Amino acid sequence: MLATQQLNTNAVGTQLSVQIPAGTGSLSIYSQGVSVPITSVTLNGSTKLPNSVVPTLVRDPSNALLFDDLPPPPADASGQPIFYGGSSPFSGTMTVPNTSFMLEHTALSGGLTPGQWKFTVNDFAQECTQVNNCTGGGTTDSYDLRVYLKPGIAPATGTVDFAFYFVPPLIGGQISFSAAPTDARFQRMLSSLAQIYARAGICIGKVTLYDMQPWVKSSPDFNANINIDDETPCSPLSRLFTLSQPGNQINIFLVNGFKNAAGSAINIVGIDGTIPGPSSIGGTVSSGAAANGSDLIDTRNCGSTFSPATCGPDAVAYIVAHEAGHFMGLYHTTEQAGDSFDSLSDTSKCACSDCAPTASRNACGATSSPTLMFKRYCVSPASLPACGGGNNLMFWFLDVESNGTVSPQQGQVMRANPMVR
Repeated sequence: MLATQQLNTNAVGTQLSVQIPAGTGSLSIYSQGVSVPITSVTLNGSTKLPNSVVPTLVRDPSNALLFDDLPPPPADASGQPIFYGGSSPFSGTMTVPNTSFMLEHTALSGGLTPGQWKFTVNDFAQECTQVNNCTGGGTTDSYDLRVYLKPGIAPATGTVDFAFYFVPPLIGGQISFSAAPTDARFQRMLSSLAQIYARAGICIGKVTLYDMQPWVKSSPDFNANINIDDETPCSPLSRLFTLSQPGNQINIFLVNGFKNAAGSAINIVGIDGTIPGPSSIGGTVSSGAAANGSDLIDTRNCGSTFSPATCGPDAVAYIVAHEAGHFMGLYHTTEQAGDSFDSLSDTSKCACSDCAPTASRNACGATSSPTLMFKRYCVSPASLPACGGGNNLMFWFLDVESNGTVSPQQGQVMRANPMVR
């Protein structure tokens, strides 16, 4: 049972406090935009960033500073008390613990340090006013704040519920909302999803299916590829996520694909509203994840074993598991440029400077056409330095090496999330 503390509407810059009882295993700070006229800020005269909301200056009862969003985070944040690395305009959630450091602390202490914690309401617009290389900021944005407290440290096992939303009938109507409960391809996907999450000690609980309203199915914003470049609160994706139903469930919107702002189809298979998602809260601009379900009908190479590289339903299960992993607080083990990593010490990393082909290393971190870290570079954990993680569920790219590996600490983060009971 989650305890909730409602902190009401507050302007950025306001310091708030929350009382943490002994035995609290996780803390989630949820910020929902109330008046946010600033939608983006500009760095260095050219780099436009969405105005993400992120609590800052988080302090524990001893007044120790656990998180400050203004300094750039280290490439490897596993030793930090708190990590926050998602793009979360208008609405966002910070859940603790989500780093190796804090997982160990809560395990040894039996929970988060009890007493009065403090944090400051904050977004990129406010941060923009504190640095010299940013324009477009301001200090008038306001957010509704509430805090969720989950008792007990992450158990060895847990259960999570899913809701699937059929945006258009997938692939010309071959798999519809009404047919899915008895469709062998959809059921294969659910079975494979359960197989992946069993590795994290998580069982799939209740699965609910939802049909979309007629206006959604007929809208050009949703009945074909969905624009993934627009991160504003009124974007197609944001409007789609507001259709999520209330309840403590992970909301997955099955779509036919994604496109960029120019209208061209792109090789993106899934996206979350925020990392982590707003657990137990439906109807917001970040209350779900969209997954490309177009491969559900491709069963030509499906055998008796899990194979996301060759079996369509298994590939969709992998995408859903990956995006739901984000929703429960997991980040990419290695980002595409190979220059930043997740906040867990037991997931293998794959740095571009060490693991990319020698001839490609001069483009590591390049502004134009940087070297991308594909899985084939990242499946050699015996090398020095280690170049691994390519087979992990949370690697940034889905490829033939993908098998859905989940580390013990990744499982802990997921099971500590309020979404898991």
